[in-house]
Amino acid sequence: YDVARIHLIFNWQGKNLLRNPDIGLDYDDKNEFTHLYTLVLKPDNTYSVHMDLKEKSSGSLHAYWDFPNKTHDDASDKKPEDWVDMKRIDDPAKKKPSDWVDEQRVRDPTAEMPREWDEDEDGTWEAPMI
Repeated sequence: YDVARIHLIFNWQGKNLLRNPDIGLDYDDKNEFTHLYTLVLKPDNTYSVHMDLKEKSSGSLHAYWDFPNKTHDDASDKKPEDWVDMKRIDDPAKKKPSDWVDEQRVRDPTAEMPREWDEDEDGTWEAPMI
């Protein structure tokens, strides 16, 4: 006699929902003795299956069973002709502020001319770029 798997089926509106893939058993688990099987279902849609208090499988219910969706796709629903698929759309009415600077480096507004700077000798002083 060979029991190669734990067969766990949910039933919804008369339709059997099978686990895919099956829960396989180890060689040592296959014998003629009576076993205690436990199914734990949790509110967060996870489960665990135990055989003789040893966990054999666990995970998300939606990962292993094809439960029906809560919503159904409408076959007659179509995308509008003027639908735009771009992720971002530029706003034509949007304007940059008057003090907007496109340059990556600007003059340091907090810089002061050094005391030893001589405009006749050194030329016109300009603040360093930051």
